[in-house]
Amino acid sequence: MKRELGILITVGMIVFACGTKDDSKSADEPSGAYVREYSFKVVNPETGAEIGMRTIRDTILIRPVEEKFEITNHKWGKNDYDNDGWRNMEHAEDRPFRIFQASYNSGSRTFSNGQSEDIYLSSDLRILGKNEKLDRPYSKTQ
Repeated sequence: MKRELGILITVGMIVFACGTKDDSKSADEPSGAYVREYSFKVVNPETGAEIGMRTIRDTILIRPVEEKFEITNHKWGKNDYDNDGWRNMEHAEDRPFRIFQASYNSGSRTFSNGQSEDIYLSSDLRILGKNEKLDRPYSKTQ
């Protein structure tokens, strides 16, 4: 009986030890989804009258690909004055940027591909911005 109980406890400890997941590494990685949502007034260009409000949801997704990171951007817009709901802004004037791969410099916390603008992260890797001042920040969701 004691032997069976000892084996059961040992097997349970092994299963528990193998089944736990270390989340400390994921907090130190820059990959994930970063979101920014903002609203502004829409004015009729002909009359100058305010039509309503438009809300934009702007998401930057960063995922590791081999030794670099793939960076994608998605934007959706919604007007409070129509019944169209959330619409993809792929063909809008303020469209998302194209998918690209970039190298990550952990010292300066920047993503760079040498062609487009760099993307910057805060020291805690929770805030992302398109400039060093992190103006108009994106917040990490994952």
